[in-house]
Amino acid sequence: MKKTALSVALATFALFNTAEADVLSSIQPIGFIVADLTKNVTNNSVLIPANKSPHSAQLTPKDLATVKNSDLLVYIDDNMEISLGKVVNNSRTKPKNVLELSQIPAIKALLIKGVHHDHDEEEHHHDHHDDDDHKHDSHEHDDADTHKHTHSDDKTHKHEHSSEHSKEQHANEELEINYHIWTSPIIAQHIAQGIADKLIEIYPDKKETILSNLADFNQQLTLTNKELQELLTPNKMSNFYVYHDAYTYFETAYNFQSKNRGAIYFNVNVDPSVKVINELNNKAKEDNVKVIFTEPQFNQGIANKLAQSIGAKLGVLDPLGVDLKVQPGAYQEFLKNLGKSFSILLNQ
Repeated sequence: MKKTALSVALATFALFNTAEADVLSSIQPIGFIVADLTKNVTNNSVLIPANKSPHSAQLTPKDLATVKNSDLLVYIDDNMEISLGKVVNNSRTKPKNVLELSQIPAIKALLIKGVHHDHDEEEHHHDHHDDDDHKHDSHEHDDADTHKHTHSDDKTHKHEHSSEHSKEQHANEELEINYHIWTSPIIAQHIAQGIADKLIEIYPDKKETILSNLADFNQQLTLTNKELQELLTPNKMSNFYVYHDAYTYFETAYNFQSKNRGAIYFNVNVDPSVKVINELNNKAKEDNVKVIFTEPQFNQGIANKLAQSIGAKLGVLDPLGVDLKVQPGAYQEFLKNLGKSFSILLNQ
């Protein structure tokens, strides 16, 4: 008897069937890249605002109409923008063309696996990966009552699987992928190529413009990448914690992933208990953590309390480019801003 959010939206989305968007990006960082490729080609817009989680955002009837009327929808994966998975598989809302970035072979080969945490887990725990693995929680934990900390030095692994379980592990593989691919300059080139290829299919008369846009994007990305390589020198960087481990691809690209000592998850609306702060304090001392990174939407008061409790600096990372306008050149600014934010780690 209970209607799902999607079915309720479907019931009224016809009211908004005049909504239009030629090329629609699921989230803002993808929109940055699309803006470069669609310059002088067609219009572009972003579906999910940067102040909303792409994992849990619910689509309105107007959103559904915007998706339906777009020439092309660009998104990452059903397990990243969860609400879009249902939409693109529904004949009533599916747009003319869909580009699922995680399925592009060149990108698929670069995806990093991690550990998936269930949203209803109550207990406090530490998760670990060996040094040559990468840690990641593929969903945000706004509803967790206790903090969760992934740690890269522990000698145990909560989610160990024997070789006999490899088939089951493969079946659950999609839940164990880090989909924050837009922070990688290497993957960004493949994203741009995939978008360009699709745009040429849809707008063949604009092929020369699209290819010119792609060449300009790659040229600017090369310059940005060189600038960041010079800025972010791993041997001069301190250890850190992040609130939401969405930066693994960026850390890997600039070879300082070992400095990330873990991601801390807890309810951002509730002050952490003395016990939690004490545990974090002890763990941070073991990990020699000098900086705790928060995010623009995070409760700064709580973040300050945590940083003070372990004698660390407080930094801010913005994984979605909240303050940037979606326009050509924005992706380069996004990467540079991440680099500047991480530069607080440099021993000056």
